[in-house]
Amino acid sequence: MVMRRMLGICVALMVLVALPARAQQATEAEIRASVPYATMVREIPGLTLQDYNNAVRSLARERMGSVTPSVTTPGPAVPSLAPSGPPSLVGADGTYLGVVSNNKYDPNSISNPYGQYGSRYSPTSVNNPYGTYGSRYSPYSATNPYATEAPKIVNPYLGRLSANPYAPDSTANRYGTYGSPYSPSSINNPYGAYGNPHSPSSVTNPYAIAPLPTLPSFALPPLTPISPR
Repeated sequence: MVMRRMLGICVALMVLVALPARAQQATEAEIRASVPYATMVREIPGLTLQDYNNAVRSLARERMGSVTPSVTTPGPAVPSLAPSGPPSLVGADGTYLGVVSNNKYDPNSISNPYGQYGSRYSPTSVNNPYGTYGSRYSPYSATNPYATEAPKIVNPYLGRLSANPYAPDSTANRYGTYGSPYSPSSINNPYGAYGNPHSPSSVTNPYAIAPLPTLPSFALPPLTPISPR
């Protein structure tokens, strides 16, 4: 009904507008001067100023040859790229904590007992029982059953790696989106992309390797030419 009403207003404007031969270059001001709002109200009772302004703009665009079609044809769909490896872990303070993976040989895996993110002695490991991210008493720890600021699983976001069974975004909440064994966004789903031991994106795949993170680029100072001796 709105489209029909607008079409009727535009047609009425086209009939009433009497512009010279250069009508294709008509501006909104010329249309308003030729057929003011007061005239259109007499032709179309109940016409609002907003509808009048919309019709004037539409007619001006048409005269300029730049009418935007009301229905656009969508372009080809761009396929979404699925992650090619296990997700990463980031602390609530923004600290990178490695890759959530069962691969003991990946240097960035939290399962590597000798790696920076898997060693029980590393300050950036969730396996360090005395560290910020592994202590049972730290509010930022993955092992604190009462923590609400546990590390986040990202790329994609899969909740918080947490021992809190009541937090809604905890991987330990069996009834939550990120902890249920039936949820497609849960690392506990043995048939899902992130819990299936055969999936390249799974945290339980002992052979999965996450791609290296993109390193920031640094501007190098200009080289000083060496003058021959």
